[in-house]
Amino acid sequence: MKMTRRVKVHVGLRCNARCKFCYYWDKLDLPNPPTEEIKAKLRYAKKHGIKDIDFSGGEPTIRADFPELVSYARQLGFRYICVITNGIRLASREYFRELVEYGLNDILFSIEGHNAEVHEYLTQVPGSLEKINKAIQYAKEFGIKLRTNTTVTSTNHKYLSELANYLVGIHPDAVNFILFNDWCSADKVIKDMACKYSDAASYLKESIDILNHSVRKVTVRYIPFCFMVGYEKHVCNLLQKKYDPDEWNDAIKMRLLGKIKKTNTQNLIFILKEFKSYLSAIVKFKLKPHEFFHDKEIERMREGYTKNSMCRKCKYFYICDGLEDSYAKEIGFSELMPIRGRKLLDSLYHRREYTLQWDGE
Repeated sequence: MKMTRRVKVHVGLRCNARCKFCYYWDKLDLPNPPTEEIKAKLRYAKKHGIKDIDFSGGEPTIRADFPELVSYARQLGFRYICVITNGIRLASREYFRELVEYGLNDILFSIEGHNAEVHEYLTQVPGSLEKINKAIQYAKEFGIKLRTNTTVTSTNHKYLSELANYLVGIHPDAVNFILFNDWCSADKVIKDMACKYSDAASYLKESIDILNHSVRKVTVRYIPFCFMVGYEKHVCNLLQKKYDPDEWNDAIKMRLLGKIKKTNTQNLIFILKEFKSYLSAIVKFKLKPHEFFHDKEIERMREGYTKNSMCRKCKYFYICDGLEDSYAKEIGFSELMPIRGRKLLDSLYHRREYTLQWDGE
């Protein structure tokens, strides 16, 4: 399988919503980076083989220069030019049409509930569902690729089947269910927003059954495989996502999030930190030498995730992320149930054939 050629281009954290599960809730008023800095990142991405970009925030559409950024991305020759958006600003048909004329041809809407009560509780913006519904109509009218994200939380997980029926009416190209995680500042709201994987799993499976008839790609991100038996091809965790054309190339993404150019000293420090994490992984997961030096095993080793002795018995041990540390701390391991069988080393064992159906290459 080929590595994804898509990357996130971060345009700043300012936002016109205040989502309860936001990763950046305490940084939403920080100044956005200047236009030229973002253009430099676009050039860097293009130079390093990226074909598709997702403009991400905060909320990119509130930037006055956003049409200019979209236009510049088209000038550079990107294949898909996408914005990840709450849709509020795009309820203006004139503005939406302007972006499409400048080169926007892909959109990823954040839809958090099947009705106004749920969606607007989570976005904390009255009328936000009505606005995103208008934006969806315009996306259909202008004929651009349409995908959706839903962050699965303690608030909305019981309504995922209703959301699935709502999405069937929209008929998006792809649907993503993202289990709430504690990245960045979201660790402060994990007690309120996180739901048990075991509680969400049945609703996720029911939603997949509903969507499979009309949506060609349904993905569940960041959930251990043991909760999705029979639906493994839909699971896209840290090891699987680099082969998903709708996900981001982490190597380029991390360079774009920092300074484009790094000194030799900075690169050496990065390498030493990586080596340290690999050594700690040997102790943490009690790895044997041949397991440690397996390239897929090395890729799986990352800080912030943990497993217990039961995980060692599971056939998904090598291709599964396990639990985030904060989830393990707050909710624990009791709901995990190891799946018996020959241990898998191929991270795409279940997903490869499914991937070929929607690979953009």
